Amino acid sequence: KSISFDPNTDTWGLNFSRTVVRKNETTAWVSRNRAYNPSVSGLAVGFEGLKQGLGLDVVPSGSVTGHKDFATGETRSDFAPSLDVAYKLTPLNASLTINTDFSATEVDDRQVNLTRFGLFFPEKRDFFLREADIFEFGGVGGQRQSSIPGFNTLAQNARPFFSRRIGLSPTGAPVDLDYGAKISGRVGRWELGALSIRQAAFGPVSADTLSVVRAKLGVLRESSVGVIATHGDPTSNLDNSLAGADFQYRDTHLPGGRTIEADAWYERSDTEGVHGEDAAYGVSVRLPSSQGFRGTVQYKAYEDNFNPALGFLDRKGIGDAYVNLGYMLRPAKGRLESWLFNFDYERVEYLDGGLQTEALFLR
Repeated sequence: KSISFDPNTDTWGLNFSRTVVRKNETTAWVSRNRAYNPSVSGLAVGFEGLKQGLGLDVVPSGSVTGHKDFATGETRSDFAPSLDVAYKLTPLNASLTINTDFSATEVDDRQVNLTRFGLFFPEKRDFFLREADIFEFGGVGGQRQSSIPGFNTLAQNARPFFSRRIGLSPTGAPVDLDYGAKISGRVGRWELGALSIRQAAFGPVSADTLSVVRAKLGVLRESSVGVIATHGDPTSNLDNSLAGADFQYRDTHLPGGRTIEADAWYERSDTEGVHGEDAAYGVSVRLPSSQGFRGTVQYKAYEDNFNPALGFLDRKGIGDAYVNLGYMLRPAKGRLESWLFNFDYERVEYLDGGLQTEALFLR
């Protein structure tokens, strides 16, 4: 009852593994190129008589807050009810939230920033985490990124949708969410997601409805093509929208069990009062491997007026070029289990000329 499935299908994709920590050993039922991941699985057959159940979760809650003014002795208390509803519209999932309460959300990990740029804190609120992978775009922030220390935030740059922008002010203070709804899931070769939240007013920022729609279609054997659109600005009163398209190519059936991955994406924002120089785009080719040769070539650019108000942007007006070359050897005999040579180079330049950041990393 915790997952969505088609009760008329007797064949499921399945994979499992065993890990022996003392030997640093992981054995998977199905793997390619010594990799164990959700995109590679075997087939389990013979499922019969499975029942999804009603598929409805209703979670009411409430919070009571007490206030006391020690100068006047005046006291008061506030009660805030909250309701979360989740319903499986097999194969889609629907969620509804009213006067959302995130007080039980896990706190962020502490980070020390030794750079002149911002930090990236991942989403931890359950309402936004459900099927969050459907809203991922162009491989931004995924494994196709730089491994150079200190460049993790730049790897997240130009996410068209970053749910932490909702319900948090620019200073990190919580902002009330009046109500919201989300529907997401997989239908055949399609992955579909739509979310809309009504955020309450705070400070000089008026209440606003924030929305995102995402669709991906599986093409070829393991690839996808998709579009995304967002509307609303959670931190200002200016109108803002964004549209983007991406293509992700993947083939895990190369000779020797090797894999090739490639991404191409393009985004354009539309901000009230701003015209031109409002696009971002990127392309990358990656040969991931846990043994033998590995490599990545990537380029991304973010124009001066690009503004994904519902996304994440740490730097703009720059072009980011990245190259990775590596080789992993796993000897069949001897005491040496493996050795790795890895070289990374990343160069960030202003689009109008001049170097911003450059890094060489040899491991």
